Amino acid sequence: MIRMHHLPAHIKQALQPYWKDGETPDVFPSIFRIGEKDYYFFTFAPTEEQLIIERTGRVPPFDEAKRIDLITTDFNHSIETAHLAAVKWVKGPLEENYKKLKRILHQAEQQLTSYPTSIQSDFKVFQQSVDEILAEQNHVKEHLNKIIEIWDVAKESELVTESDQIQARMHRKEMARAVYRQNNQQLLTEQERMRFIQYIKSKRSLINPSAIALSMKLKSYEKYMLNKKYHEVGMEELKQIVSQDHVTLAEEPKASDILTHLRNP
Repeated sequence: MIRMHHLPAHIKQALQPYWKDGETPDVFPSIFRIGEKDYYFFTFAPTEEQLIIERTGRVPPFDEAKRIDLITTDFNHSIETAHLAAVKWVKGPLEENYKKLKRILHQAEQQLTSYPTSIQSDFKVFQQSVDEILAEQNHVKEHLNKIIEIWDVAKESELVTESDQIQARMHRKEMARAVYRQNNQQLLTEQERMRFIQYIKSKRSLINPSAIALSMKLKSYEKYMLNKKYHEVGMEELKQIVSQDHVTLAEEPKASDILTHLRNP
């Protein structure tokens, strides 16, 4: 991987005029090959400022550099999203919790066979929603792994191509779509889920130990299931991401803000 102390002398010299006191410049670990040219991508902590420098040491003017900046920033965003997703969506407890919930519902199907027709219907919806959530979790992992593969190759070769950026962006959006469908499934089936849980609670008694045990098991899963009252805002943010299918980098809502931090003259 490329590091600041590995940079050629002519790149350090080109960087010097754009490096302000109190800042710590950093270079992206790979060179970006866009078109027929290679570029270094720099950031300046603690600010959000960025700088594009050609491999030759030339600092391209703003109008020339802005497309490069959007491509490099988008690829960086894909890598950051993958790291966050690995912690929040994959390494978190969601998958294991839903696998346990699936086993609990299977037990419920075996133990409690005399549900009213309406509750049977709610129960089936509940079961199917768990299956679909787990299926979407597999999609999240598939697309996350694809981004990680792209990143591993880029680190090893110290090179990112525009094709890499496009592929990583596609997998990032597909991952967000899977999470959206996963969360939406929880919200769409909230009423059926709650009716079934409330029915089980209503059947708790000393002569019905199965209902007591089942109610206690389900209770621990109520707290992490999404509901409309508390999660509509977060879902709206995800919805905006997945709805931007054909939006170019320049048309992205954050594009103008990104470019305001570009230091190329």
